[in-house]
Amino acid sequence: MKIAKHLGRIANPIAWLRAYRFQKSQPKYKKANKDLELQLYAQILGKDMLHYGYFENTTIDPLSLSIRDVENAQVRYAELIISQLCDLESPVLDVGCGMGGLSAMLKAHGKNVEALTPDIAQKNYIATKHPELTCHFTRYEDFSSDRKFGNIINSESLQYIPLSTALSKTNELLAPNGHWIITDYFRVTDQAHKSGHKLQDFFDQAKGNGWTIITERDITQNCLPTIRLVSAYIQRFIIPIARYANEKFRIKSPKLFYLTEALRDEIKVKANKEFDAVNPDKFASHKRYMLFVLKKG
Repeated sequence: MKIAKHLGRIANPIAWLRAYRFQKSQPKYKKANKDLELQLYAQILGKDMLHYGYFENTTIDPLSLSIRDVENAQVRYAELIISQLCDLESPVLDVGCGMGGLSAMLKAHGKNVEALTPDIAQKNYIATKHPELTCHFTRYEDFSSDRKFGNIINSESLQYIPLSTALSKTNELLAPNGHWIITDYFRVTDQAHKSGHKLQDFFDQAKGNGWTIITERDITQNCLPTIRLVSAYIQRFIIPIARYANEKFRIKSPKLFYLTEALRDEIKVKANKEFDAVNPDKFASHKRYMLFVLKKG
């Protein structure tokens, strides 16, 4: 009876019409505005940070890592950024501030910091968890201010902004002799997963727009332990559980299993694409996680 009920809904044209209307009513998903994967990541960890962290021990066994180890690595990553600040008395702009963890640390260090996010869920979270922070709800390209910032930070947020836009907007907002601090991953091969800018494009456009790179540091290996941990959990838990659920579904509801084959195949393709993005070997081969500090001129 349960199978017949489900099959009847699938075959019902009225149900399809309602499904179509529901789909049309949903806003278009934009990862830059609402990154669901990062929100899940933030809910698991407790430091309100959405990056991979920074590990001194780059060869540590990922299965030996605890949640606390990852959280401590995230704090070290934030401390690395803070150590690059210049003109400590001038305001800091944290672009793409995520859940507010880095901005909160800057505030705790006595810095005059303003945060910025285009994600309303993050904006509301910060208003509740970190009410002491000034948080602008806008895209970076739409942001304007009468202030000049001595330090502008893009921590894993540059990848969501067109390079030309980021260069011109930062030029507009950065104070003379200020520091533009970037921590993010960049593509170095054509085979790389498409997230992140091409590293050579970044070099070319920065130089072409009059920027000088005063610090350039490859921290790929320091970020890989978290990627290895995520990959290990996918291989050890997520994939076996998915296979178990699929087989259980086949045994319990063979007719519905057969009728939903195309849908399940589509979900599998999308899941494999997401898993591929956190393959540590491919990441290390095709991308570079970089720390840059730039000055104008």
